[in-house]
Amino acid sequence: MNIIKTISIGVLSIDDLNKIQVAVSESRCNVNYNFWFDVKYTSQTHIECEFIEKIVNERTYENLDGVEEKIEYVDYYRMKFIFRANSFFSLCLIDPPRNTKYGLQMIRSLVTADAKLKSIEFDLAKIIWCANNGENIKIHAASISNLKMNNDILAKIKLVSNFNISDFVGGEYKYNSGCIDSLSGFVRGIPFEISKLGRIKTQVDSIEIVLSLLEQFNVHNE
Repeated sequence: MNIIKTISIGVLSIDDLNKIQVAVSESRCNVNYNFWFDVKYTSQTHIECEFIEKIVNERTYENLDGVEEKIEYVDYYRMKFIFRANSFFSLCLIDPPRNTKYGLQMIRSLVTADAKLKSIEFDLAKIIWCANNGENIKIHAASISNLKMNNDILAKIKLVSNFNISDFVGGEYKYNSGCIDSLSGFVRGIPFEISKLGRIKTQVDSIEIVLSLLEQFNVHNE
């Protein structure tokens, strides 16, 4: 499965998306630059791209004769992402690298100057509510923290089962002060994992379906 990090830059219109596509096309690979954008897929409502930067490094080593020599080697910084129109999840990073700050700065250059990148958090209790109110969601694992055992003890637990535990989680912890940190299971037959910090793990070809369902369920905190 792939990891998707959801980010908001405000709701993008179709016109905004078209302008971004022009900016991406103008920034494609050029031998005079060490960085570029590569378009992977476009549709009326989203653009899938990759930011790539070529990084040339130099290393000095000593050969068997005691003479220092220099060699150059090339690394590539890559970040795949999707711009989505008419959606609160307007920017999604796909399998992001550990350091995303630089890549996000470059991606931000494709949108309007006043655009603000904002990380999205999920209220996972809403997914439990949806699972217990007719939606086709099955939860097989849950991580819950800050469970109040008594006035002095807070607990963190991990629940795992081969069966759907949404009823158990919703019933046992509905009135507790605990916070649901992550859930995993199936949404309408699609396997997924989701964390409150805006990360989703699912199959790359199911990204659009899962994001649309999460937006329909209104599980994000604005």
